[in-house]
Amino acid sequence: MCTPVLRRVAVFLAVLAASPWFSACSSDPFAVSGEPLCRQRDNLISCVNRDEYRQEQTIRWEVRSARTDTVFFDTCSTTLSRDRGPDIGFEDDYRPQTFCGSGADRSTVAANMVAMLPGETFSGETVLGALHPQGRYRMNLWIVDETGRRLSEGPYFTPPFVVLPSVGQ
Repeated sequence: MCTPVLRRVAVFLAVLAASPWFSACSSDPFAVSGEPLCRQRDNLISCVNRDEYRQEQTIRWEVRSARTDTVFFDTCSTTLSRDRGPDIGFEDDYRPQTFCGSGADRSTVAANMVAMLPGETFSGETVLGALHPQGRYRMNLWIVDETGRRLSEGPYFTPPFVVLPSVGQ
């Protein structure tokens, strides 16, 4: 007999088994010692509050600056990125139109960006939908210069986390 608890365990193990590149935090070159839900790159530390979520739950994320200069966070392009498999990986598309409208351009990004001074923290949240697909995800976070131009080819991102179905709750 498959109880709801056993079904949840089976789904969780299936998600992990489908992710052969999934590894412990200790092998992650960007892992932050003592903070398994955080990653560090260029003295910016990005974190999530949990390693698994269910549909309709809120993902809380934050970026902490350990830099000596001011950086600018692009609020238009923060996205939830799904792992599309071992041959493709996570979606890294830069789309300021996500939160700032179809006509968003560099000037729109500059008007909506947040300046992070040395030592400051910027945080936000994303609510998962009722029918959000299960799988591995991460939050893509973009850093721009004072004119709104992105500073790297790829995003800064949180550690991966799992979205599980809410069946049987």
